[in-house]
Amino acid sequence: AEYMGSSELKALRKTLNGSQTADLASWSPVVIAGVLKSFLREMPQSLLPPEMYDELIAAVGSAFVVGDKLRALFVLVHDLPRANFDTLEALMRLLAAVAAHESENRMSPGALAVVIAPNILSSPAAVNALADMSLQVELVALLIEYATNYFFADWDGQGY
Repeated sequence: AEYMGSSELKALRKTLNGSQTADLASWSPVVIAGVLKSFLREMPQSLLPPEMYDELIAAVGSAFVVGDKLRALFVLVHDLPRANFDTLEALMRLLAAVAAHESENRMSPGALAVVIAPNILSSPAAVNALADMSLQVELVALLIEYATNYFFADWDGQGY
């Protein structure tokens, strides 16, 4: 396993926050992932807002058929504030691209969801967070897996 030093994280953050252009190819994927997770954790509110938490979890937990889960999530995702939607779209497209190389990097949508879910989805009641962990991971895995051909395909920002 690669060691991720805090000095590397600080250096990349400084580069990204400054006027310099960051050549991400020169950085370790572990450092890039650390900076991304840090960015997501430090947002003023989680990307998937706490007031939508119960609806999001119910969308995944109440349906048994994947298509039903996707339809319910689609409506909720498209009800997000525009800034959240745009950021979620960029993040899910990035994670879908990472998952597309699963044979080389061993990062499936589920594995990525385990890492990312706690950083973008927070329960208003801390007690729910642990109990709902598998549903949180499933929700984010579905967003990753269906990002480019369902959730964000042909979206014009005006609704459907």
